Amino acid sequence: MEDNPLEPLKRIADISTGVFIALFILVNISVLIWGSPIGFQRLGSLWVAILLFAFGFLKFAMSEINKAVSGRGEYVDMAREKLDPVTFSKDKGWHNFMSNEGVEYERPLFTLDEVKGHLRETEGRILAVFVPNELFFGALATLQWGYGDLLHCFLHGKGWTTC
Repeated sequence: MEDNPLEPLKRIADISTGVFIALFILVNISVLIWGSPIGFQRLGSLWVAILLFAFGFLKFAMSEINKAVSGRGEYVDMAREKLDPVTFSKDKGWHNFMSNEGVEYERPLFTLDEVKGHLRETEGRILAVFVPNELFFGALATLQWGYGDLLHCFLHGKGWTTC
């Protein structure tokens, strides 16, 4: 039984961060070995764009989820539909135990305040993993965008001056 109904969201964030890191490394190594200096440099600008989009999308998505759980925004109905199975109400029976018919729930039921607390915890965890990686890979991608052609030439034994 999970204590946090948003645990799958955390796992998705962890997995997607790992996939991005692996993709970043593999694509950069491939282009560095088989690509041209200009192609490696331009790949840096593509990484910067992807990272900016991902950060903006994450902040937008978390903001919309927070608004929907609070009863505002355009996704309120979808949030209610998703939260109904895990939130407590008087017609469902005792809080965190079993229904009025005496059937135990698969997971504990939460009050809306508890769900909001889990949401803040989940957002904090996602941002704690995502933001440092975003900053690190954003800095690397920016350096690649600016100096990728020089690095490519240097690693291929052509020296700095030929690029």
